[in-house]
Amino acid sequence: MEGFNVDIKWDSADYGIESTYRSLRYFAAISLILMPALIPLVSGVPLQQSLSAYYFALPDGGTPRTLFVMFLSFLGCILLAYRGLTQLDNYIHNLAGVFSLAVALFPMACLQKHCIPGLGPTWIHGLSAGLMFAGALASVAYAGGKPLRDKLNEVGDQKLIDRLLQIRLLSGGFMLVGITAFVYGAIEKLDTPYVYWVEYLGFAWFGIYWLRLMILIDDLNTKDDSAPEGASRTLRLHAAKGGKARLP
Repeated sequence: MEGFNVDIKWDSADYGIESTYRSLRYFAAISLILMPALIPLVSGVPLQQSLSAYYFALPDGGTPRTLFVMFLSFLGCILLAYRGLTQLDNYIHNLAGVFSLAVALFPMACLQKHCIPGLGPTWIHGLSAGLMFAGALASVAYAGGKPLRDKLNEVGDQKLIDRLLQIRLLSGGFMLVGITAFVYGAIEKLDTPYVYWVEYLGFAWFGIYWLRLMILIDDLNTKDDSAPEGASRTLRLHAAKGGKARLP
């Protein structure tokens, strides 16, 4: 594909780095789907009003706080380390990572009697949560940008092109519903687990999007036979002039 070039050495170090990078992205996608559901299941406390409320669910924090902070910190670090197909792709995910860490570090206003004040003003939590979900929605809207669409057009497989559109519309639609419902719940000050289910909807569909996009990229790379057999999952896209491109 014009505008890109690949220079890859097929040694064990390259393979290990690429395999680790891709495995972390798959793990992040799976954690987005499972962890928000796991936190209330193993916390030993009633279902809270929101995912953020698990920070103060027990007087000493306990398991709920540990899982909540661990999940958002892991997600934030993965998004900060993320390297996509373009610089804009990087910025979208890296900023979402910053806001994910901010949600973990700056808890919401405590609604319990046993609260110990958290770090910093509580408005940082709400703002960071909103911007984190906005970043996730921007990621779905961008979906790899021009490099991914160029590669799809180069391969010419209409089924893969249709799959990308389906992935974007389905995940983006459910996430947009979740964000809208979250805003409505905040305005109406709904004191029910309603907000938790809305948050889970956002996290889970972002995870589903990321998982399906990675599988699509794997399938797309297998369409190109320019690399050694079995190596399609370890190829990296390099922005340089001339030659074909592989997607990370």
